[in-house]
Amino acid sequence: MSTRRLGNSDLNITPVGFGAWAIGGTGYDFAWGKQDDADSIAAVHRSLELGVNWIDTAPVYGTGHSEEIVASALKEWRRSRPYVFTKCVVRRDEKGALPRFLIAIPSAANATTVCASPSSSSLTTSPKGGTALRPAQNRGRH
Repeated sequence: MSTRRLGNSDLNITPVGFGAWAIGGTGYDFAWGKQDDADSIAAVHRSLELGVNWIDTAPVYGTGHSEEIVASALKEWRRSRPYVFTKCVVRRDEKGALPRFLIAIPSAANATTVCASPSSSSLTTSPKGGTALRPAQNRGRH
């Protein structure tokens, strides 16, 4: 599968990625319904076999279950490692509702934190190394 440069970064990604929202399963406000974890892992593997080189996930997808399934799939994966784009952290407001924005929390050493506002497709990063993406702009939708 062909790749394209992501913005002004040094990342080359495929035009199609694996969206891991549905594999988060049930039990939260934005759930897609019951999913079989083994089928979800197989779907991740199949997308990578077909040439996809990035996975979109988030802590809000199954309140972390999607990220756990992606981690399990990649633990078993012995070929080229895909990029994993997540949305950092979920902090509920005082009423327990999900926020309409996300805040970058620096991750482990030598890792890149990529965060995106749910109302925008723009990205912000806190890189350790050379990757740099333009910061997301507040587009007045929050």
